Amino acid sequence: MIKMTPDIPLSEALEQANRLNTEYIPVVASQQNDRFLGLLDCRAVHRQLSAEVLSRQQKADNISIG
Repeated sequence: MIKMTPDIPLSEALEQANRLNTEYIPVVASQQNDRFLGLLDCRAVHRQLSAEVLSRQQKADNISIG
């Protein structure tokens, strides 16, 4: 079963989810402690990253025009 801990970089978690073709990854306290902390919603992460890239691109466009 795939699971992640809070110390794993987001990029690594997303790569793992992509390899395993899953949208959600349970997040546990540590490798030794399976206390459930929450779920990483990979689709939501991708949406947020896309929105941030678009926002930064728009800011850069405004700087180059102004």
